[in-house]
Amino acid sequence: MDVEVSKLHEELFSCFYRNNKRYLFYTIVSRMFTSCIGLWYAYIFMEIINAASSRNASMLWFEAMQVSGLVVVTIIFQLCDRYTIPRFMRSATYEYRKRAFDVLLNKGIQSVPQEKASQCVSAFTNDLTSIETSYLEKIFDLVTYVLLFGGALAMLVVQDVRLAVVAVLLSIAPVCVSLLTGDRLASRQVMVSNESDSFVASIKDLVAGFSFIKSFMAEPAARRIFDESNRRLEDAKCAQRSTRESIAILSQLAYFVTQLGTALFAAWLCVEDGSVTPGTVLLVGQLMNYFSNPILQIPQVIGARKSAHQLVGKLCELLATQDVSDGTRELPTPLTKGISLSGVSFSYDCNRNMLDNISFDFHTGGCYAIVGGTGSGKSTLLSLLMGEHAGYTGEISYDRICVRDIRRTSLYRRVSIVRQENYLFNASLRDNITMFKEADEASLDRAVADAGLVDFVRDHGMGWACGERGSNLSGGERQRVCIARSLLNGAEVLLLDEITSALDRDTATQVMRSVFALDGTTRIVVTHSLEKSQLKQFDAIIVLRGGSICECGRFDELMQKNGYFKALYTVG
Repeated sequence: MDVEVSKLHEELFSCFYRNNKRYLFYTIVSRMFTSCIGLWYAYIFMEIINAASSRNASMLWFEAMQVSGLVVVTIIFQLCDRYTIPRFMRSATYEYRKRAFDVLLNKGIQSVPQEKASQCVSAFTNDLTSIETSYLEKIFDLVTYVLLFGGALAMLVVQDVRLAVVAVLLSIAPVCVSLLTGDRLASRQVMVSNESDSFVASIKDLVAGFSFIKSFMAEPAARRIFDESNRRLEDAKCAQRSTRESIAILSQLAYFVTQLGTALFAAWLCVEDGSVTPGTVLLVGQLMNYFSNPILQIPQVIGARKSAHQLVGKLCELLATQDVSDGTRELPTPLTKGISLSGVSFSYDCNRNMLDNISFDFHTGGCYAIVGGTGSGKSTLLSLLMGEHAGYTGEISYDRICVRDIRRTSLYRRVSIVRQENYLFNASLRDNITMFKEADEASLDRAVADAGLVDFVRDHGMGWACGERGSNLSGGERQRVCIARSLLNGAEVLLLDEITSALDRDTATQVMRSVFALDGTTRIVVTHSLEKSQLKQFDAIIVLRGGSICECGRFDELMQKNGYFKALYTVG
């Protein structure tokens, strides 16, 4: 796992520069020339002072002409930066997001559990914004600082080696102190990112449950949850700002010590032995700006780079979660030999089996109900049939092909799951059924008809806006859309997990009527509803208790046994 994270980290970080080398090169070249121009300005100031001291008018005129030319050149390179830097930033963040999302899409169906959704959202938004502002925007400043530092040091050596030695000695200790604080800033940045994840999750919960908060008059509790999450986030941001300011203070001290100390030494040389001119003293003052500013800024940029690496690493750990290995075999079309489970056991935490020694054969085209008490393993069984978990014992096979050996794309084409809460996009009815893909009209019409959506489509049309998470549809309509989506996708096996639990009785009956009418499709229905009229239509009812099949048969057979099913039915 660590190797995978490291490899992914390197790949994602390189996305900032991949397909972006042109703008990176142009901007670095521009900054190189701009840095040279800045150093040349300092030299010209020295010559101007020397010309004034010697009352040399022709020399002063020559320096004025140089200044005019440098101003024009500076404007040209500033315009180059104005063109290249925004395009570099756009390409860097676009490529990073694109590659990260591609990795996410290539993961298995259970790679992003619901509890990590907020972390993913934050990584693609808040964390990337932080990387953009604190690191990417400063990359070219770092280039400028390094060039100015090197150029200023070289010019000091040319003027007087003693000046260069003093400048270097005065800057060593502050630089070391500043560099040592970079790791602390990076850890503070990660703390802010983690608290931002928590805050986003809290906001999502509070907004999604707003109607429940109001109806149960839970405003004080909601306010308390919000305030606590808000306080933790702002405390983390405050700690980050304090650390950043501490680094800035240390760097500022280094700036003053280095600049003033070297300038005083140059002035002493001028007074003591006249080895430097007044113009040289001014030059030293100018050069120390270029020498000290990097000392002030480089540690902060290095700290920001460390923070960026940690934020990228955080996303990599999310994306590198252990995935179910993909198989190589394709499922035949159509499925004719059914689904078989033989001695299947499964546990989430290795302490207790959620499923224990499950064996059963689902015949092609049959309609089966799975019933049982809470925690009996009903939904877990559907998850295994969908290939969402690999850590089970025993064998699950489709048409005598082990599910572990089946290619994921082949399995998802033949098997679809419809859950109690299904996701609908804020798009048209057509797009939600076709999942934004092109579809044959005859196949689309057939899926709509089989799912029981004909009347709705006739009244509202396929262009009907479903709204955010299907808010413009009723619960029954949302379930029918998801069934139509599965049928259009070519599903020969429908796994239906408590699809009527949130529906009123009449709507639930209508939805189940559509399910029973799907002749030729294998339907496995986890249901809490113990309506006699519905239960009698299943080819078999599988009764789970404590993760095991305790009874199995048709409705009348189970009622005659006077066993666990009859007790459930009677209580229900």
